Amino acid sequence: MTDRGSGSVRRIALYSDVHGNLAALESVLEDIEGRGVSERYCLGDLVGYGPHPVEVVERIRDLGDPVAQGNYDRAISEHDASPGSRYESARETLDGAESYAYTVSSLSSEHVDFLGRLAAEVVLDVDGVGILLCHGSPRRMVEVVDADTPPASLAAHIQEAGVDVVCCGHVHVPFHRSMPTESSVLHWVNAGSVGRPRDGDPRAAWVELVLGTHEEVLAAAPMDIACRRAGCTDVWISTITHRVAYDVEPVIHDMIAAGLPPTLAAGLRSGLEEHAWEALMVERAAHDAEETASQDPVRAEYLLQTCGHDGGSCTCAIDDRTASYESLARLFRDDVSGVVVAIRHLRTAMRSCRVSRNVDEQAIREAFGDADRAVRTGEGRRAFLEERRRLFGGESRFDPFSNVLSPDESTYVSADPDTCLVVLGLTYREGRFTSPAIGGIERGLGDIATELSYMGHCLRMAAAGDPAAAVRARRFFIEHLSTWAVLFAVVVGREAREPVMRYAGLALDKFLTCEAATFRHSIPSHCGARSRGLRD
Repeated sequence: MTDRGSGSVRRIALYSDVHGNLAALESVLEDIEGRGVSERYCLGDLVGYGPHPVEVVERIRDLGDPVAQGNYDRAISEHDASPGSRYESARETLDGAESYAYTVSSLSSEHVDFLGRLAAEVVLDVDGVGILLCHGSPRRMVEVVDADTPPASLAAHIQEAGVDVVCCGHVHVPFHRSMPTESSVLHWVNAGSVGRPRDGDPRAAWVELVLGTHEEVLAAAPMDIACRRAGCTDVWISTITHRVAYDVEPVIHDMIAAGLPPTLAAGLRSGLEEHAWEALMVERAAHDAEETASQDPVRAEYLLQTCGHDGGSCTCAIDDRTASYESLARLFRDDVSGVVVAIRHLRTAMRSCRVSRNVDEQAIREAFGDADRAVRTGEGRRAFLEERRRLFGGESRFDPFSNVLSPDESTYVSADPDTCLVVLGLTYREGRFTSPAIGGIERGLGDIATELSYMGHCLRMAAAGDPAAAVRARRFFIEHLSTWAVLFAVVVGREAREPVMRYAGLALDKFLTCEAATFRHSIPSHCGARSRGLRD
């Protein structure tokens, strides 16, 4: 099941704490597949809390993914009176008892036997790096090890287990910590929760473990500040936390219909348990009381570009936008295998885009279907590569300042290309951005894929806690993408003869129109006239 991608990179998907939530599990599995990761491991607690324990057990059994047994799985198989979970309030204790009883009564002896056969731990060796997969900790399945655990305690756990990396679940909050010692670097990774997150984000979580050389790992996972080499080896390790939105309301409906407590079901909407939710409400009330009329303009810009939730911690819109920019970049310069993944990933990420009267939604849906079918055939893949070369005038000659379509048809001309390139170089340095060589192709500063990658980079920085990056994204969109890139999208969508490039052009046109609304910026008139072709 190993997928090393390019070079020696190894990508591993870790998911945990499904807790009987089939819809969340399916959304995570689809996301893992869409991102091209084929090596998967589950870190336990397949059941408990959720309404679909039977379906989840059967789904994971059919997948054949290695699973480290969780405390719920073990308690069910050993017929314990409780799963041994720790609850913070009386209400949560009662809710937990009811959900445990429901789970016990739902599972057949065949399902119970499957849970009982799960291994307590799974050990991997990746080029000399020892990785232990478990549920709570190597010591105890129910041990609570969270992001605030002292580094010395984490290091002691790892050294006692005789490995370099420990990956676990149980606390329902994803995190990555690295601990340099005198002779090596140790890592602790938590995969969060698929079915019942507890960090205030209700979206399903899974974690991508990336191992490879320093350069490869930084290119794949640049935002992880805990990125270090692993153990005493030259292998570097980093993580990417992925959050996947799914419709929680049918799950809540099924919980209540099954007789599970409404208070237990309500936690799926907030991504918090009862005691944490109450504490958050008190904190927000205090914050609102102290807030003054003046507001930091940089922070205001960040809040404008997120989904509008208070507190500045919500990044759901930014996550979708980042994924869209990065997927579009891959369509315009990745190899065929990357394009196959990017097409599906882009469709998912763009579901939150606004509907515009200037965009033909039916044409985009049809173009996606045609493109998805085309890249599944050798003939379709060859036609795509030939079309992309035709539209770009050759992979080594693309210059957006003088040519969008071909060497003999100029559709966008800058008055001073050299000055524009200098400005772009300064902009990228200010934003701490280096253009990735996707698919082995490295393009120029003003290439469409490079500019889209830069926007994705800015939004990732914003989501990671740098509000000024949102300001840079707005400025770059207004000064660059809102002019020539929208025109480029219209032209490609109109001129492309094969399905994939047509879909790329139509999707880019729709996405940039949506982004213009996010930035409260109008598209220039010569780009808005989709039906009249190029500007005069």
